[in-house]
Amino acid sequence: MKALSLNLVVLCAPESRTEAIAALLDEAVESWRYCSVDELAGQLRAPTRDFDVLLIVGDELPDVRGIETLARVWLTDNPPDRGPHVARTTTPAHLGSELHRALLSAANLAMAVALRDSLMPRRTSEVVHLRPEPPRLDDFKLHFQPLWSIDGRRLMGAEALLRWNGLEVPGLKAEAVIANAEARGEMTRVGDFVVKRALWHLGEWRTLWPQGARLAINLSPAQLDASLSDSIMDALDRYRLDGDDLELEISAADLTNALHTQAGTLADLLDLGVCFCVDRLGTHLIEPEVVSSLPLSSWKIDRSLIERLPEPATAALVAEIAALGKHLGIRTIAMGIETESQRCNAETLGCDAAQGFLFAEALSAADFTALLTAHRERRREVG
Repeated sequence: MKALSLNLVVLCAPESRTEAIAALLDEAVESWRYCSVDELAGQLRAPTRDFDVLLIVGDELPDVRGIETLARVWLTDNPPDRGPHVARTTTPAHLGSELHRALLSAANLAMAVALRDSLMPRRTSEVVHLRPEPPRLDDFKLHFQPLWSIDGRRLMGAEALLRWNGLEVPGLKAEAVIANAEARGEMTRVGDFVVKRALWHLGEWRTLWPQGARLAINLSPAQLDASLSDSIMDALDRYRLDGDDLELEISAADLTNALHTQAGTLADLLDLGVCFCVDRLGTHLIEPEVVSSLPLSSWKIDRSLIERLPEPATAALVAEIAALGKHLGIRTIAMGIETESQRCNAETLGCDAAQGFLFAEALSAADFTALLTAHRERRREVG
């Protein structure tokens, strides 16, 4: 393997720093060094960057997920010329092949970021499709994040999340793909795929789907045109679904703008019985005209507020949102619930439902089908 021109920091437990790893890194990377957790913490506090790629080797490190998150934030704030990246590998018997794949992923990302053009958001640690031709729709698939009642006992639906298989880079998120699709004017085509595929899955799940549950789909502002209501109407008819089986999520800022620019499309969707949810409440304020002009079924409290719930001011704000939701008949959903403490706080403050890793990560269609089956059987046993 040709040596990669990467300034690499390797984070691993002392017992994992074997000669085999060192030999492979010497062969694969022009510049690399080991780094302890304490040394990395010092780097993250430094005002300037000192490495391009962080490679985490092994699963025995404490709070690896937190380290990855901090490193991504730091690298995004201090972007090297080739682009920031955090690569990850495990320590199986065939460490060489695992490490090789992680390094290739880091190199792919670094080279792709170097090629990004003015259409790409500057402050991002993700890579999007950079080929000149439009992405193939078979590069995409959907995963489903379960939505639970706040006590975690009742499945209330799911959110369809876009995943992309176009480039072998770990941790690729839908936000970066969508940003690029919007910039290229491809969001209508990709969005149409998401709507049709999501409703096809819902049609397949009709006998398992809990009564009153909804499937949520995030909408980009670029999708809000006349073709959206036609596409949804065709899919609802084809898969014998009701409009209120579907919930469309739009951020507070985009929804306010849509009331002025796409009022006709919103009215057509309401005529189909489709429900609306305000996403990321807390990062943006919701205008009173949105509540008065558009019937809302749900709103989602952003994870940034959930993380700060121990703060009295934040707790008071969440409680006020939940109380207003109950008064208006709007379901309040707490996002990003990762600990039992967060769930208890959200329940105490009046939230009705929750999503987050405490309950489940986003699941493949097959795994979500298994979840639906198990939930139905459990509900039957309870009676």
